[in-house]
Amino acid sequence: MYREKRKERTPNGGFDRLIQCGQADDSAVYHLRSYTSHLHRDGTVEYLRDGRAGVIDRGDFVHVKPGFNDDDELDNYRLAANLVSTKSGDAVRIIGDDQFVDQVLDAGCGVNHRGSQYVFQVTDPEQMARYDVIEKDHRQYYGYDEPEVSTHSQARHDPMDDVPDDDYQPPRPFVG
Repeated sequence: MYREKRKERTPNGGFDRLIQCGQADDSAVYHLRSYTSHLHRDGTVEYLRDGRAGVIDRGDFVHVKPGFNDDDELDNYRLAANLVSTKSGDAVRIIGDDQFVDQVLDAGCGVNHRGSQYVFQVTDPEQMARYDVIEKDHRQYYGYDEPEVSTHSQARHDPMDDVPDDDYQPPRPFVG
């Protein structure tokens, strides 16, 4: 246990692979098929995958642990981004190396383009700029920027407008 915590520390003495949120910014416990959630007395929620912690939500910090493989790691990023999106959003700053920050920002783009009621948003100006670049790439990759080609008004589209007009007049009902 001590060795694991020592490995997580960065050279400057702080913890790494964190998403810092607002003070006492709790979120509801997720119940997911691929994770087992464990709620502690202090309010910390551990999301375990195959018996190993993948994401730890402490309210003001969400700690993202490395996965067994790339898929596990991506799932951890996605879960962390989802958790952060349910928080108040008053303060969100990602702490870690550039690759970690970009992975979390990319997972946040996925949250924002999924059509959820929640929004993933960072408050650090530098990370906001990085998010904008990643989000632009995300939009291009998934085709969100392609304009819809339509000759009809978006406000009201009647399928009958697509029927060719050849001056045919249907018979009128008999009114007697």
